[in-house]
Amino acid sequence: KKLQDVSMKFRLFQKPANFEQRLQESKMILDEVKMHLPALETKSVEQEVVQSQLNHCV
Repeated sequence: KKLQDVSMKFRLFQKPANFEQRLQESKMILDEVKMHLPALETKSVEQEVVQSQLNHCV
């Protein structure tokens, strides 16, 4: 009995009922943010160079 209860709860929490709707809303928000922010192109993988670029953006 306890195992069945836990199994049922686990299945219910794997994918919420409104998952698709929330996923679409999140995608729209991310698309809007992406549209309004310029792309950050890193010129190097060196930490100092990347940090300098980030500081310049902020």
